[in-house]
Amino acid sequence: MSQSENCTPPDGQALVRSTDQDDLGAVAANDDIGNQPTPPKRRKSQSRRNIAMKLTTAGNAEPDEQEDPERKNWSDAMAELRLNQDFDIGSPIETVLTNVRVGKPHPQDFCRAHSDPTYSFNTAVLETQDDREVYLVSRALWDSLASEIIPVQLVTAINRQGTVFLWQIKLPRADGRWNPWNQSLAVAVETAKSHWVRVNSNMSLGAYEVKKALAPLQEPVWPDKSFEEILELAFKNNFIQSPDHPVLKRLRGEI
Repeated sequence: MSQSENCTPPDGQALVRSTDQDDLGAVAANDDIGNQPTPPKRRKSQSRRNIAMKLTTAGNAEPDEQEDPERKNWSDAMAELRLNQDFDIGSPIETVLTNVRVGKPHPQDFCRAHSDPTYSFNTAVLETQDDREVYLVSRALWDSLASEIIPVQLVTAINRQGTVFLWQIKLPRADGRWNPWNQSLAVAVETAKSHWVRVNSNMSLGAYEVKKALAPLQEPVWPDKSFEEILELAFKNNFIQSPDHPVLKRLRGEI
């Protein structure tokens, strides 16, 4: 029962007017609802056709459009690819020694000399002035090339990068004279047998200056080669064994 019906009006006419007004409001509200557009109802058959079309489209998708089941998300990839502080990629490898340089160490290289006396060798070599090549000379040619050859000591050496070379030191001649440059280089070699050293020329001193490494650097790793094998690698293309060698012919002016 509405609130207007509970009240007692002064006369019956007021009650009838209130009830009539309520009825007119209800009719107007119903008219407004009736005027609103009714949404279309989706047919069940149409919905089923749409689902079928979606399934068909997914089945016919291109391979690169389909989701890769093996694809990892970025979080998994980062966890898998992150390097540890003690990372070590790949298996241990061994560098094959294929070539050996003959000469002095580079000025910026710290190097060591082999302390085993079997890894050094006193011999005679010939140095060409035009290309600064060093040639090992057969003993049978020493007398005929006395003015050309130089007595040297060849010592197996290595730098911190693991590059092996034959450290060449010129020896004093028969008269015992030894210039300060060669003598200081011999001192450098002896020091390098127990310490990492750098060798630099000092023009004001007139000799080589030897500098020891301040830190206790790691001991060198020598290749598993005999001295004969190292010597062969150093002079495989620079061994004069005959008077007909092109270098000797050039010195005689024959070519």
